[in-house]
Amino acid sequence: MSSFFKINLDFAGMAASAICAIHCMAMPLILSLGVAHSGHLFHDHSFDIAVIAIGIVIASASLITDYKRHRSRLPLLLVIIGFSVLTYGLTHGHGGIHLWISLMGSSLVSSAHFINWKKNQLQFS
Repeated sequence: MSSFFKINLDFAGMAASAICAIHCMAMPLILSLGVAHSGHLFHDHSFDIAVIAIGIVIASASLITDYKRHRSRLPLLLVIIGFSVLTYGLTHGHGGIHLWISLMGSSLVSSAHFINWKKNQLQFS
């Protein structure tokens, strides 16, 4: 796998985290505007589970492979904590606290990809 592709995986991870954060922030707004005719539709966490699963695949492909090169555990630690926080928020967070937990988790995952990307930049320069 070329280094160009690995660096793009970090951007994909940051983008997926941003989409997760936007989704989490938009849902309360959509609900408050009364767009939803049925509140039970928004208790289905299928989108959340799919984003977390895609994020784990991207993070595994990017961070674990790059760890072998730069040997920094920080991105791995941040991504593990981030996905743990996201999973906790999905299973235990309800109402407004779910938003804050999700934003914190997606920020940690995005930070892990950013730090990994920066470490790769230092490695290639």
